[in-house]
Amino acid sequence: MPLRAKRAGGDALDYLAASPRVGTVAGRFRHGLILRLGEDDDLRLLAVQGPAASLHPWAIETASRPADVARGTVVHTGDIAMEIGAVHVAFRGVLRCPLAVPTMTLESFAAARSRLTAWVASPHGLAAHAATGDLLERLLGLRERLASASPRALLSLLGRGPGSTPLGDDLIVGALAGASAMREITWPRTVHPQWLGKVLRSAPLYRKTTAASAQMIDAALGGSFPEPLCALLARLTERRSSTTEVNDAACRLAELGGLSGIGFLHGIYAAVCRWGLRTRPDVKRIPARTSPRAPARRSGERRTTRRRRTS
Repeated sequence: MPLRAKRAGGDALDYLAASPRVGTVAGRFRHGLILRLGEDDDLRLLAVQGPAASLHPWAIETASRPADVARGTVVHTGDIAMEIGAVHVAFRGVLRCPLAVPTMTLESFAAARSRLTAWVASPHGLAAHAATGDLLERLLGLRERLASASPRALLSLLGRGPGSTPLGDDLIVGALAGASAMREITWPRTVHPQWLGKVLRSAPLYRKTTAASAQMIDAALGGSFPEPLCALLARLTERRSSTTEVNDAACRLAELGGLSGIGFLHGIYAAVCRWGLRTRPDVKRIPARTSPRAPARRSGERRTTRRRRTS
């Protein structure tokens, strides 16, 4: 059965183009298949899905939903096609999607922070999509730990919480998206993506959490995120975005996965509304100096003063 790939995340395409691989079908979900490719340190999970599913960095979107294939079916990949049992997926003409977030200026950051704060306080906000009971308390605890932005707190979230992509990891990905959007206005030694990358890469990601979650964090450190997450940040920063558009984008993100969308939202909130206060001093408007600074004295030069004449 032939299928044509329409769009793909950059991480998935780069992995497939690097070398031919053999794997198996690891599982099925409502919109497609999960493939397990490679082995040992090269082992990766890749989604082959129909157009109804949200694209992410490790997904291949086909023109129609792939047929159900039994778990364990052998998969062969190449740079121009993929064989999943009897299913042939052609990559010719596939559109590579960068899945990047917009870059904020101080002006757009202020708008994004105001809109996000208003959405959180609205009836459509986090309370409407939040978990209940112990899970909600745990979620808020993880968010507060993330808001501190300390290396120890950040690393302590890895692999924490329920889900195939643990809730703590989802918060990290959401926060990395916010930090990536604010990269031009935040100080490198606080919450800049480069600093966050050094902290997170200091831990063996693929040993601290699940393979799917480690791949998402790795992609996020490279500036690539799930499509609904990019869409929300675009709506938050666009000058002409309406309240309805922001609400719709946030609700679509909240509905992503089991708890992943909720985790992404709380991560964005921690980054934009808590981390975003730590802006770089060189992007703030500094008043011009009214008088020139006196030249510095040379080493060993004695200071002299002029005596006032008295009559």
